[in-house]
Amino acid sequence: MERDDASRIFRYHLRRLHHERGEPSARDLAKWTGGEIGPDVVSAALRDGVLPGWGHLEPLIRALGGDVEWFRRLLENPWRHQPRLVALPAPPADWRLAEGEPDLRHVHTSADAEAVQEDLDARAGEQERQQQTLREQLARAREQLADLNDRITHLQDRLTQMTREAGADTELRDRLLADVAALEKERDLLRQEIDELREKLRRSREDKIDLLDQGVRLAYRWVELRWEWARSEELRREKAETDLRKERERRLTLEEEVRELRRLTGRDTV
Repeated sequence: MERDDASRIFRYHLRRLHHERGEPSARDLAKWTGGEIGPDVVSAALRDGVLPGWGHLEPLIRALGGDVEWFRRLLENPWRHQPRLVALPAPPADWRLAEGEPDLRHVHTSADAEAVQEDLDARAGEQERQQQTLREQLARAREQLADLNDRITHLQDRLTQMTREAGADTELRDRLLADVAALEKERDLLRQEIDELREKLRRSREDKIDLLDQGVRLAYRWVELRWEWARSEELRREKAETDLRKERERRLTLEEEVRELRRLTGRDTV
């Protein structure tokens, strides 16, 4: 079996486990692992794409309360658990996305899902660009803060030296005190700006994690669509087989009637 197929089968069961546990967020799951993995790894494990290594998957499965040994065997021998496309059972009644999901409630086809995925990718890209801008602003603000601290320290050293000197220039001392006060006020404003930038960066990171969570829910919808497709294909096949069987039965009945008519009319040559 191809590696991609093995990953899809493993991820299918992992998503089912995640759903059965109430679909906790990537952030919560990362905390439940005790920091062994981050939210980005959790999202990567549940979304389509390259499956993380077992060293990352094992703590995630433990956090979800899953059977670690069963999942390990599944990853090694996925074909043993591959569902048949013939006579598929109906999906569990509770295996549905929560109603009212703004991004997914109108996803009825693969094209719909692709459109939502493109939107999520675009928004995630915008969040990444925003975070990069905030990080650059934060770095500049920290450099400015370090420079202000150096200037304030230098002026305070001069003031300390002046207090030790006899006959120090009082006017110069007052100017230095005023300069220190102005710089300290500027430093307070800069510290406030840094705190605001940190808060914006934190919110941006949370927004990106929320987008990753939406991507996980979209992946669930992808699975639903594929399941529905498999069910529809199975129903179509069953209908075709039923129609074919009925047609054969109809022909057999007609042939039997023809033979009976021939027998009654003395034309049966058999």
